[in-house]
Amino acid sequence: MARTVFHVDVNSAFLSWSAVQMLRNGYDTDLRLIPSAIGGDEEKRKGIVLAKSIPAKKYGVITGEPLWQARKKCPELVIVPANYGLYSRMSSLFTEIIDHEFPVWQKYSVDECFIDCTGMEGIRGDPIQSAEALRSEIKERLGFTVSIGVSSCKVLAKMAGELKKPDAVSSIFPYEVEKKLWPLPVDELFMVGRSTARALNLMGISQIGDLAKTDPEIMKKRFGKHGLSIWLYANGIDQEPVVSTMREEPKSCSQSVTLPHDMSCEKDIIPVISRLCAALAYRLRRLGKCCCEVTVFFKDDKFVTVSRQQRLFRPTDISGELFEKTRSLFRLIYDGRPIRALGIGFSALTPKEGCAFTLFDDPANLGRKFAIDAAADSVRSRFGGESLLPASALISPTFEHLKRFEPNEGHIRTVCPF
Repeated sequence: MARTVFHVDVNSAFLSWSAVQMLRNGYDTDLRLIPSAIGGDEEKRKGIVLAKSIPAKKYGVITGEPLWQARKKCPELVIVPANYGLYSRMSSLFTEIIDHEFPVWQKYSVDECFIDCTGMEGIRGDPIQSAEALRSEIKERLGFTVSIGVSSCKVLAKMAGELKKPDAVSSIFPYEVEKKLWPLPVDELFMVGRSTARALNLMGISQIGDLAKTDPEIMKKRFGKHGLSIWLYANGIDQEPVVSTMREEPKSCSQSVTLPHDMSCEKDIIPVISRLCAALAYRLRRLGKCCCEVTVFFKDDKFVTVSRQQRLFRPTDISGELFEKTRSLFRLIYDGRPIRALGIGFSALTPKEGCAFTLFDDPANLGRKFAIDAAADSVRSRFGGESLLPASALISPTFEHLKRFEPNEGHIRTVCPF
């Protein structure tokens, strides 16, 4: 039986999700219909375009460029700050619909997934009809649009989804490869980046069809295994299965921030570590985990990253203990250079139920620490992370900057309460 695979991609995800939220909150203009962009915070030196609307794209605004450059191209550009908590929630709603409708699907990123619809024609109709129904359901229930590519394999489904945007269903079945895929520029092929495209152009390969007709041995000799892979993709050949997305137990988590200015004074840096540690320890307890290893990492003003890990004497989720360990580890590796970005990580996570005390632990003292964290967590869950912070996070003269931090999402997709 021939396979049927969908690739579902949210159109301009970050911008669409922000637009939906703002409309629901009474904003009278749809960001998707005007020149707009999702941008980082320039005061925190994250001032780049993260996503842009189609009207903004017509002005030449591109993802990844500095906001000042985007404004120069489009003076009336409306810039909305990123909201990663919102994106995480919208992504979950998006995948909940997929999970409810299809038994076999694979999350590919925060805003796209693959679906194996093989054998579902009797339930959902022919593949194009099924994809249209899914597209309409997402638009009606969630308020944003998706583009869906339909084919017999993952790579062709992903390429098909790029043919029509936004809010569309398109296909590239094997018999359509020569007509729909081969005329496209070679740099539009999945897994062909800028450097590979330049190298292919120098070989006289400008269209995907040119690549498909090239001797695969030449491609393998020039680019190795990657050359053979893109040759197969150009010919519409891809045997990779759609692997069902399973909710795995997290093995680590991390938290980091880009500082509002370079810091080299320990009195300024330690409160940042305290703030990060409090947020990450809270997240750890919500997961019901203890960590066995801590990591401290920072990036200096030359963008050089320094990191160090250290094993703990025993697993813990106690905020005070984790702060003491991360502070000591930072002091061990810090040499006084200016710091641009700073982060911590907890790894080798283990269920809290399986964590044992040692002979050197004072049960009464541990009980007090557990009670303090439990009380603090209760306050934060009701009133938000800013409602209660450790005193060690308040002693810096730069605290007015620190309290506006929105720590980046770490390795696990839990919305940071701070």
